[in-house]
Amino acid sequence: MEIIADTNRIIAALIKDGASRKIILSGKFTIYTVEFGVKEVKKYRQLIKKKAGITDGQLDAVMSSLLSKIIVMNERGIAAEKIFQAVKIIGHIDKDDVPFVALSLALGKMPVWTDDKHFKAQRAIKALTTNRLAKLMQLQG
Repeated sequence: MEIIADTNRIIAALIKDGASRKIILSGKFTIYTVEFGVKEVKKYRQLIKKKAGITDGQLDAVMSSLLSKIIVMNERGIAAEKIFQAVKIIGHIDKDDVPFVALSLALGKMPVWTDDKHFKAQRAIKALTTNRLAKLMQLQG
């Protein structure tokens, strides 16, 4: 199954060795994100280290491990029409989700992995929660 991970799922995987990290590292999903998401993660580096109680080196190691399992797409390569559609779909709800929705549209309405409740305020793109993906992962064995 192919999915797009939003920034919060990657941050969650960096902070805790929980379901989000297991989903990414499982190899059972082909996971995409946009460069914007990776930049956002880096912006919150100090907060992530504090919450996780880890050093720079430990964070770099976990981040490298996670990003080796994620295909990072350059949003500049997404057609302007997809970005325009994404703005109409989610821009009024959360402008930071526009790149993820645009990528979803560009990749054939691929589901977005997010636990953001506001994402459900739109109906154009399917949202999959961490709990749902964890259950799917168990079904896949």
